[in-house]
Amino acid sequence: MNTQIHRKQIIILVLAMALAAVSYWIPLPQKSQLLFIVDAR
Repeated sequence: MNTQIHRKQIIILVLAMALAAVSYWIPLPQKSQLLFIVDAR
């Protein structure tokens, strides 16, 4: 069970880093909407 939680944390961390990198390289007009969707989760 610990490994599953750890893996989920790594996946979430990678997704967050990817989202940050994408928002840095490609300024999106609906970036605030993306951040809101992520916050809703």
